[in-house]
Amino acid sequence: MKGSIKAALVSALVCPGFGHFIVKRYFRGLAILAVLFGALGYLWMLAMRKAKEITAQVDLETMTIELIMDFIADLDATIRASVTTTDTVSSGVAIFLIVVCWVFSIVDSYRLGAVPLPDKQEDTVETPTA
Repeated sequence: MKGSIKAALVSALVCPGFGHFIVKRYFRGLAILAVLFGALGYLWMLAMRKAKEITAQVDLETMTIELIMDFIADLDATIRASVTTTDTVSSGVAIFLIVVCWVFSIVDSYRLGAVPLPDKQEDTVETPTA
């Protein structure tokens, strides 16, 4: 399998940025991974904040089955009302960054894999013979 196809497949199927390691472009791969994990971390933080808000409302010791059913019925409306516009916009930006990183990583690793790396050639100075 050609290196360019292998790098693109690894970037597409494993993780964005990993294909750059196959074509020995480590810095670019690390930069893509940093943006990807930053966006994923931000989405994780939003999800954990929302989960803490929901669990703060639940008191299982005093709830009966009827109260639990009513709580579940009202939970969706509560969640939708508590989501702020800032959270929606910022999570949309984070998801957009993830998609852009993924597509860029696939295309860029394929492009870089198609071009051979320059060999490190020793600079030799020829001395003239007299």
